[in-house]
Amino acid sequence: MQALCIRDALSLYKILEPHLPVAFDRNEVAVSYIKEIVDSMVENDPEAYLKAVMLMSGNSREEMEKKYPDGDRVLKLFIEGMIINQVIVLDDFCKQVGL
Repeated sequence: MQALCIRDALSLYKILEPHLPVAFDRNEVAVSYIKEIVDSMVENDPEAYLKAVMLMSGNSREEMEKKYPDGDRVLKLFIEGMIINQVIVLDDFCKQVGL
């Protein structure tokens, strides 16, 4: 997995935006931040979780089902994508430019 181009990163932000924590304490671990996002997506919009993973991994739904039948592997992929794409920084950037 590699970092998304700016266009795709902004698409990722739009998918994640409703699930991003309103406040994030910089002393808090990034895992807590990601956990809040995952919990929100699972509870409110599971399809967004899949869309985010597909976008970050570059896989289609069918490819995801074949390559990653195990939910734990998909979660690992999601976390890896969030780290590689620096979602905390992306969130800050998008808020600063008014997106």
